[in-house]
Amino acid sequence: MPAHAPDHNKRFHLSIDAISPHVRFVSEYKAGPDFRFRERILYDHLIEYIYDGKGQYVIQGKRFPVYRGDIVLIPPGVMHSIEADHETPFVRQCVHFDFSYVGGYDSMPWWEWFPNNLREDKIHPTPIFSEDLRLPLVSRLLHVPKIRPLFTRLFREMYHKKTGYKLAVKACMLDILLRIHRNALSDDAASADEPPLILPKAVSDAKRFMERNFSQKVTLSAIAEVTHYHPVHLERLFKRAMGCSPIEYLMELRISKAKEFLEDSDLNISEVAAEAGFGSSQYFSLVFKKLVGFSPRHYRRLIQKSGVSGICLPLTHLEEYPTQKMFSHTSVPR
Repeated sequence: MPAHAPDHNKRFHLSIDAISPHVRFVSEYKAGPDFRFRERILYDHLIEYIYDGKGQYVIQGKRFPVYRGDIVLIPPGVMHSIEADHETPFVRQCVHFDFSYVGGYDSMPWWEWFPNNLREDKIHPTPIFSEDLRLPLVSRLLHVPKIRPLFTRLFREMYHKKTGYKLAVKACMLDILLRIHRNALSDDAASADEPPLILPKAVSDAKRFMERNFSQKVTLSAIAEVTHYHPVHLERLFKRAMGCSPIEYLMELRISKAKEFLEDSDLNISEVAAEAGFGSSQYFSLVFKKLVGFSPRHYRRLIQKSGVSGICLPLTHLEEYPTQKMFSHTSVPR
């Protein structure tokens, strides 16, 4: 099927000064080894952050391999498909947004993305920027340390919706767009056709040690001893390569394993905490809710009801949240 070309009559000029990102909703997908998403078209802009693993996108007929730390930016009305790597399938954090508020969100279709039921009149316009703003389809940003925390903060703000969260979300989006732009301008920015940089041996050794021992008591000193680096030097090297500290990576790894246990096993919360390397179920629940946005028990209940792996939930289940707008700024369609 030929790639759908955006309707240029719907494009409009937008000054960089006028960019005020409006985030419609966010979601997180953990792909299985056989995950494939057939060709689809979106109504608004989509940023996908490859949180872990690897896979490939086909965007307007061009194939892009993607890896941990990459960002994919897909404009409205563009045909694309997605496929996870069989051995190390990716985890994607997805942000549906527009560069400025354009309205019509209440009546915009949510999941009718496929060509056979496409509503062309609902496709949002793509801006033409008055200044030179470089936002490639795929960006290699593993080497940019602050990208990962920016997505973590954005998701946390969208989940908890504390006072002023909309401003915080806009600030995160502006920072992400700025880093994509500057990365595209840098002389040493990696091409989307090239694989990511090879990790230093000490970082690879540290990752391997944590992945094998996440359920045990692990300290920075113990990790550093395996790599033959001083803890301070290892932490600096690891953060430069991975975008987070070794202990932050260990915590993310434990939470990721806990999600798997919650999704795929009958272990109770205390048993999940122990298997994932947490000293107590209370501490586990505290960290899990802080990083994921839900308690472990609530997360398991939502996953079991939705049948989806990860925090990507059908909108019909939003009614079960304390607020019916957990993932979006707009009202839930009836």
